[in-house]
Amino acid sequence: MKKQPRITPLQAKIVNAHIEAYKVNKFDSDEDKPEMEQTKEEFITKLKDLRTSRGLFDLVKDQFVSVESQLMMSPTIFGIVSGKAQQGITRGFKTFLNQSHINIK
Repeated sequence: MKKQPRITPLQAKIVNAHIEAYKVNKFDSDEDKPEMEQTKEEFITKLKDLRTSRGLFDLVKDQFVSVESQLMMSPTIFGIVSGKAQQGITRGFKTFLNQSHINIK
């Protein structure tokens, strides 16, 4: 099994920006034009500028965070992002950002 590279400082900033946006329920994508109308290059540039995307965060959360951790994260339940949830989110963002067609290092 091929070992994934470590998360880079830029990737860590992107992950942390998304987690903080989730905690206060305010993503930059809520104010932008719909993500479906953006080009890939626009989307990558916004991520590099640490602008947050609700759609990307939800995708990563749904794929890489257990249901139990998602329930704990829910603002209507506990609103706590556990260490396990943060690991899953980080792993998901690392997987997404390291894809060859995204390639944010």
